[in-house]
Amino acid sequence: MLSFLLSSAIRHHEAYNLPMCSPQRILSAAVLALVAAAVALAQATAQSPNRAGEVRLALAPADIVRGAEPPFPAQRSEPIDWLDLLRTGRGGRIRAGLLDGSLLNVGSDSELRVLRHDPGTSQTDLELLYGRLRADIVRRAQPGAQTRVRTRTGVVGVVGTRFWIAALAAYTEVICLYGELIVRNVDPNIPGEVRLRAGQFTRVAPGQPPTPAADASPEQLREAEESDLFADPELNFSRVEVSWPPPACTEAVTMGVRAWRKFIEQGREVESQIDSEWVAGRLQIGDQTFPIEAGQLSLSPAPARPPTNASFLPLGKAQPVPVKIWPPLDYMAGEGWRAPPAVMQGNAFYVLGPLQGVKPGILVGEQQAEGLWWGHCGAAAFLPVMSKQPVAAVPLVVSIGERPVATGRINTPSLVPQLPQPPVVTRGQTVSLGVLVLGLSGLPTSGGPRAQIATLTFTNQTPQIIGNLKCSAPGAQNTGHSSNIPLSHSSVPPDGTVQVRCTARGIQAGTFLLNVQLTFNAPPQGLIAPPQNIKATATEAPRNP
Repeated sequence: MLSFLLSSAIRHHEAYNLPMCSPQRILSAAVLALVAAAVALAQATAQSPNRAGEVRLALAPADIVRGAEPPFPAQRSEPIDWLDLLRTGRGGRIRAGLLDGSLLNVGSDSELRVLRHDPGTSQTDLELLYGRLRADIVRRAQPGAQTRVRTRTGVVGVVGTRFWIAALAAYTEVICLYGELIVRNVDPNIPGEVRLRAGQFTRVAPGQPPTPAADASPEQLREAEESDLFADPELNFSRVEVSWPPPACTEAVTMGVRAWRKFIEQGREVESQIDSEWVAGRLQIGDQTFPIEAGQLSLSPAPARPPTNASFLPLGKAQPVPVKIWPPLDYMAGEGWRAPPAVMQGNAFYVLGPLQGVKPGILVGEQQAEGLWWGHCGAAAFLPVMSKQPVAAVPLVVSIGERPVATGRINTPSLVPQLPQPPVVTRGQTVSLGVLVLGLSGLPTSGGPRAQIATLTFTNQTPQIIGNLKCSAPGAQNTGHSSNIPLSHSSVPPDGTVQVRCTARGIQAGTFLLNVQLTFNAPPQGLIAPPQNIKATATEAPRNP
């Protein structure tokens, strides 16, 4: 086992297969040029020709009817356009993801028509012809934002909530699971409307106003929450993680619930990340319980301070699994779009800007960064390990739907430890160690060539095993227990690779442990507006090993 700690501006270290320490959360903001912020958001939805979203999961029999075309099977990642009809047979199901991140779960023996979905104007119209629909609608900050669901007897008005509808022959039943919604008869000549709060239901019969709001029974709530869920009973969850947003971004936010499983492969236990579409269950945060579907938790608002304890009970399981709540990173204040000029591979980072609650696509190089949370102020994403070779500035594309709204370039450095294998010493032995830093070329600076762009810090984690830690590098500050090394443009060669060599002396025989931390000091940099012909191609989100 490689006893070497790596941490940097942020966190999420599984990709290194190395133990980690508590991360430093020091980020320098980089300003992404905004393509006329308000205009860009509206233009971002003017895609091919009226895209509404895509199929996230489907279980046959399930198909899509588009215009006069013959029905075709609903398959994962299949685009959904305005006026498409999502149709399921007995036992079939479809989970659709809208462009703004909202989820639509079409139950067995159901038909749902997506009349329109326009994130630019925050207007969505759906028609449930018959059957069941459970929806988790993203809350939008834009004035007048609304989602309407129409059945043969009723109309449901929604502004960021979670609800369930059953369109039956005799009536429409509506249950509010989270937030609030308004229900009225589909006939505008029939007066009366009902406001539902979480846990309440109403029914709308032909020619009648909605019944008064009443508390739903436990059986009704259980059916609404758990019917037609996508879940795999064979998955054995081992742990769960949630990244918490900064206080400035908690007004209305959706957080990814990331889960892992353990299994035996070739005689040894391995762990891998679970596809988020199959993460379903209940998340316990303090004294509150939240249903989780498709690995998403939507809160409006979320607590400004992250909870100190949480657990997750997977659907169909009896035992909860532990949940790690990652605290917020430093908020990058400013106007328009902004992101850090450099992000360590295998770490999280923020892209902040006027998202208005829409889930963005964040493409770094050719890889889609996995979303950790998104809301009105921006989003957080996880940058996978991209390359073991020096990585200079790579393209960064922020898109809404299929159209980029801001682009730039970002450095994606990585650290390569250089230690004896195994990392052990004997008493009195002098041991050589070090680290190779890749991908530092081109980082901006507000000063001349000697201006500092980053700091590399070595810290001895096993002072009882080794001592007299000393690194040989220009400007190194050695204390015996740690070493701080400033990195400037003058100390970084053109290829962006820096090698730092250190020594330490054995105090007693044993295995030693070091923490190596890279903190960026680079100032904000301006990034260019996206060219008209740029296209962000979505790829499958990376998985941790």
